[in-house]
Amino acid sequence: QLYGISASPYESLMIGIFTLHYGPPNDICLIEGYPKLSELQIAYSRDGFHWSRPERTAFIPASRQENDSERGYLRSTGGCCAIVGDRLYFYYSAFSGVAADNRKHMYAGGSTNVAFLRRDGFVSLNANSKEGQLLSRPVTFKGKNMFVNVANTTGYLTVEILDPMGKIIQPFSSMNCVPIATDSTNVQVKWRGIKDLSSLVDHEVRLRFRLMNGSFYSFWIQ
Repeated sequence: QLYGISASPYESLMIGIFTLHYGPPNDICLIEGYPKLSELQIAYSRDGFHWSRPERTAFIPASRQENDSERGYLRSTGGCCAIVGDRLYFYYSAFSGVAADNRKHMYAGGSTNVAFLRRDGFVSLNANSKEGQLLSRPVTFKGKNMFVNVANTTGYLTVEILDPMGKIIQPFSSMNCVPIATDSTNVQVKWRGIKDLSSLVDHEVRLRFRLMNGSFYSFWIQ
């Protein structure tokens, strides 16, 4: 059952940490002397009311191992996550069921823990030695510079900008884009001989990303 929700704004979304309770009931845990089993799943919302949870496996799982500090009863604390530099910090509580004097109780052996995730690292598009492509929906923007979050030190990422009909807008072609090969949460996309994207402000365009040997997490224009 859904046992609790922590949520916080993240870019244009709300990110939620859902606590899922799998049992057993409290009366059984009290008799047996171990914590109830709950684990953390991740969800997102665009309005704070309607939530999507497409990946219904544990984002932060319980170990389910006797005497382990994270045996069970994991709960999100601190309002989902904190942005610290290029990482996300997820604070959560967990219980071993074993007190300092070795007595066993469902609420014994509690601790506060933290898990780390690359910024924007919830999901990625991946490509191997065969080039992969992503074509965005039509977008308009006010910014002048494009940035990406990518990990592809042995590959490349290039970007080309198209009109709504799919025709490349010169000189923003993939051939003219300076290939990106790095592991960075914040790297600027550049085209040879071009200062910025000011000529495209308020124009509807589509973006085509070409990726080889790497993971592509996000892009933005500011």
